[in-house]
Amino acid sequence: MFYQGQVLDGAYQIIEEIGQGGTGVVYLAWHLRLQKYIVVKRIKDGFAERANVRVEVDILKSLHHTCLPQVYDFFQLGSEVYTVMDYIEGRSLQSYLNEGYRFEERKLVFWMKQLCSVLIYLHGQKPAIWHSDIKPDNIMITPQGNVCLIDFNVSLDSSHAAQVLGYSQYYAAPEQYAKAEAMNSHRGDDILLDGRMDIYSLGASFYRVITGVVPAGNQEEIWPAAALSLPYSNAFCRIVDKAMAHDRRKRFSSAQALMNALENMYRFDEGYGRLLRKKLLLYAGCGCMVLAGTLLTVYGSARTAGERYEEQFVKFQESVETGNTEQISREGLQLLNSGTFEGILEKNPEEKAEIFYQIGNAEYAKENYAEARRYFSYARETNPDEPAYWRDEAAAAIKSGDLEGGNQILRQARREGIDSDNLTYMEAEAAAAAGDWESAAGYAGQLTALPGELCVWACLLQEEILRQNGTAQERAELLKMVMEKEPGILWVRQTALAWLRLAGEEPSDSRKQEYFREAGACYEEISRREGLVFEDRVNLAVICEQTGDYEEGIQILEALTGDEREDYRVWMHIACLEYLRQMSLPAGERDFADMQQYGRRAGRAWQLAGSPEDPGMDTMESFMREGEEP
Repeated sequence: MFYQGQVLDGAYQIIEEIGQGGTGVVYLAWHLRLQKYIVVKRIKDGFAERANVRVEVDILKSLHHTCLPQVYDFFQLGSEVYTVMDYIEGRSLQSYLNEGYRFEERKLVFWMKQLCSVLIYLHGQKPAIWHSDIKPDNIMITPQGNVCLIDFNVSLDSSHAAQVLGYSQYYAAPEQYAKAEAMNSHRGDDILLDGRMDIYSLGASFYRVITGVVPAGNQEEIWPAAALSLPYSNAFCRIVDKAMAHDRRKRFSSAQALMNALENMYRFDEGYGRLLRKKLLLYAGCGCMVLAGTLLTVYGSARTAGERYEEQFVKFQESVETGNTEQISREGLQLLNSGTFEGILEKNPEEKAEIFYQIGNAEYAKENYAEARRYFSYARETNPDEPAYWRDEAAAAIKSGDLEGGNQILRQARREGIDSDNLTYMEAEAAAAAGDWESAAGYAGQLTALPGELCVWACLLQEEILRQNGTAQERAELLKMVMEKEPGILWVRQTALAWLRLAGEEPSDSRKQEYFREAGACYEEISRREGLVFEDRVNLAVICEQTGDYEEGIQILEALTGDEREDYRVWMHIACLEYLRQMSLPAGERDFADMQQYGRRAGRAWQLAGSPEDPGMDTMESFMREGEEP
């Protein structure tokens, strides 16, 4: 116990004890050198003895994320171990719950996504880091309305991973309880913990927020949030329920999978007893920036290296034009890794940089932001005169959770004299990542009157910002503005996805139909330009389902069944559409035989694909059971 005014390690003046975390006692202190409030945390004796604390703190010091406190120092006084980290202003989520606060869904989704970004960052470290003690007490709400995840015990993904954990009753995953019991009884156990325990604890924390009920991780039966009468959407409740599934195999497989669900909540909007009024899954990747290319495919081996390079580069541009991310990455790497073309690329640094850049765009579209940043960096180093490379490297750094890295690129770009418009966009991205929505909207708003690509991107960024604090009407107006700019195909595709997202969130049937029609118009424009890809056709079929044009939707999907990859999603959607088509007929005329056949084919293809997590398959199976009933 320290007294007020006591100075530790010659640098940290104690102000008061402010709490006890899962693995230590916490003091508010004043950093005499930095002249700022900090937190000094004393590691409890048992944990200090059993953990390699110095190694763990070194790992903590290397972490940089906007939603994590920065760790500054590590020191020992006698046998006691202390860490020094940022003091996070604000209040814990638990303190709000104690006072009976209710939060609107939009805010909860925003916070949950911020916490997912933290877990993606931590779990993506080498070795991976598990938090192991997520609960409302450890989720701070800052004065700016953002979250910060505090007080985590480092657990490394190794052969001895998570042998000592500071978990909390009620919010710990069932496997954490099981492991603790095995260790307490001195039994040899083979329970290996992984990042899914953090997924559980995050889900349990938000279950407490939306239901008011404190969960218990060691109880197998917890009443699903989706089965309760709550002032939250069925989709959000189902996501929370899946995150805290007792069987970890039924949870989201990763923080990224949970983030994807939150980004596409309409995919979880199928009710348990109201499947006919719910929509099917929509499949598409995020938009990415591309340059228009030309179509020319020539084969032959009896040509010069220059001719073969030109042919492959044009083929690469074709993939860029259609937005086929897998082909972009594969064909781009083939160009870069070919020893035959090495000399050509060295003499054409602009083209080499553009290949790097488009691979970065493909990775960005797949939400592999760290990889995207790497390729954007290669592009920028190869051709530092192109402002877009600086801009997108900063954006990818920020999206990957490295706000400081993004700001560092921004500062360097400013020193290099990058034009003000691209700098303004980088400022907008940084402000949005920091949760400063007002500033982000202000920066993006400066660009919406410009011609060209940057204006389109700014409008789409503003629409993303308005998801947090704007209205559906404001978002719709921005999306209409994008189409008035006559954007390229991939921007049209991204706008279509935004309309679909807006439709999935809209409770009003009339507006929902309006937004689906707007999405359909975008895909019609893509079709007019002969740029429809697989995901576009699937989404067109889903729009047909929403508007009741089941037969046209089936025809669109049947045109994809000749695809050699035998994508299970095609048969899944055909089965669902056929079910809905039959349900639109009089009861005596219904025949579900074709639907059952389509469903079985989808199931086989789904298993061959590795049985990926897909709520659409749950919907289809429910339809199949309904079709079997007399």
